[in-house]
Amino acid sequence: MTKDGQASSHHHGTVVDRTIHITLPRTTTATPSSLERETTISPDMELQQYLHGTSLLAEASVILHTHSPSFFATACVIFHRFFHRVSLAEYDVWSVAMACTLLAAKLEECPIRIRNIVLVYAHLYRRRRLRVGYIVTPLDGNDAAAVEDAACSKLALSLTESEKQNVIRFQTPMSQLGHVYKAWEDKLTDTESAILRELGFTFYWITDSHPHKFILYMVKAVDADKVVAKRAWNYCNDSFRLDLCVRYEAEIIACAAIHMAACDLGPEHALPVEPEPWWVVFVGNERGEDLSQVCNAILALSDPEITEIPNRTFIPSLLRDGSFNDPGSFIWEAEQDG
Repeated sequence: MTKDGQASSHHHGTVVDRTIHITLPRTTTATPSSLERETTISPDMELQQYLHGTSLLAEASVILHTHSPSFFATACVIFHRFFHRVSLAEYDVWSVAMACTLLAAKLEECPIRIRNIVLVYAHLYRRRRLRVGYIVTPLDGNDAAAVEDAACSKLALSLTESEKQNVIRFQTPMSQLGHVYKAWEDKLTDTESAILRELGFTFYWITDSHPHKFILYMVKAVDADKVVAKRAWNYCNDSFRLDLCVRYEAEIIACAAIHMAACDLGPEHALPVEPEPWWVVFVGNERGEDLSQVCNAILALSDPEITEIPNRTFIPSLLRDGSFNDPGSFIWEAEQDG
């Protein structure tokens, strides 16, 4: 252990940084992905990948019946913090999402077998390849067509929606002795180890740093009712689809969620803004711009042109050599028969 509290590791000659940074420095706007030189990763591509990964975390949390209300939030915090240290050209969102699900299960004390996680993500993989629930609509201002051409199975173009549902419903679970299952499991465990090393094995503080922790206290302090609290809670969940948890304090996100909830519910639920806005007592009077940015970012998620493709289809990774389940990979070809 070094003098500044950091522990060194001889694994590959690296040093494990155990320093806790609740948020990034306020001057930092670039991510490792945006600084890639060999692979051009635009902000729109980066956002699409983040939304794709967090949509997997959201669906997996539901299918796995996690009893903790903060399971999804914990998994997303790990996901975003990892990708603020590594590039999307180095790790794909599928393997990272699987590993974040496993790590969140440990942090939230929700026992989940690795086999169950693998089977759930394999199920989501088949759904995304078949585009179950996806309705093709004209999208202006993006390159969605190029993504769709490369990211669906052959069956997706020939089956109706009900036929796709039947394919998923009667699919036989993978055998633990098969090569495909082994490939999924190895990717999960390898990526878990990478996340642990990259984040310094320091996760204990995450579960106590979610904006949900502040919702009920703030709602009670401003004398709002349970309807506002429920709507604000949903907005907090939406905030984890983006990397807001890395760039803003939990108190800022909680205040933004309450503000949007009160505005949605009409004048009868309006919160005081004179002589000073109600949030000043919680975050100070110099954070109004931050609140606006958080609100705008969350509200943008209601636009289907932004979220429909990441939520319903399979988006290929940005890895230089392709990921373990990209089109043309062993797993992709093994699933071609549906």
